[in-house]
Formats: sequence, C-alpha cells, structure tokens
Amino acid sequence: MKKMIAAALAAFALTACVSEQPATGETAAKLADSCKNYGFRPGSDAYSACLLQLDQNRISENRRKRLAFAQALSDTGEQMQANARANQISNSMNRPINCTSRPTYGGVVNTSCY
Repeated sequence: MKKMIAAALAAFALTACVSEQPATGETAAKLADSCKNYGFRPGSDAYSACLLQLDQNRISENRRKRLAFAQALSDTGEQMQANARANQISNSMNRPINCTSRPTYGGVVNTSCY
C-alpha cells in the first residue's frame, strides 16, 4: 500500500514538471521541424502561426494529461478510502464475541456477551 502511494506521488511529481511555458530547446526544434515539414517557410507569418498553434496544442495536451492524472489519483484515493471503510465494517462484524456465564442461586445461569 505504501509503495503504491509512493509510486503515485512520484508519477504526479513527474507530470507536474511538464511546462506550460513556451517550448524551448529540443521541443521547440521539433515544433519548427514539423512546421517546415508542413511546407511553411521560416520567418513567414504562416510559419509563426504554425509554431504558435503547435505549441498551444502541446500546452493544452500537457494540461489535459495532468488533469486526467490528478483525477485518476483522486479516484484511487476515494477507492482506497471506500475499501478501508468496507474492511472496517467487515472486521467489526467478524470480531470475536466473548461470553461469560455465571451460575446463580437456584440453578440459573446468567450469560453476558460482549
């Protein structure tokens, strides 16, 4: 259980690293290559619009993935809580019952269970 929580937190930390800032470095180069492959000439307005659109799509997709991961993490937490409640109910129903019997005067036996 603790390992599963640690793995989920590590995965969340990694998805949080995905930037919503404009692309730089290798990511920007890949976007530029895509626009060139679409036939846009570097320096043209169409090329700039292509870069902007692809970068905005990248940012939107990263946001969507983070939100989906956060929802999955929340759902997992809720499921874990529901399982814990079910186990708690099950354990309380299966707990041992202790009974004590005491003979009284006249041959009557009083039994108390708890």
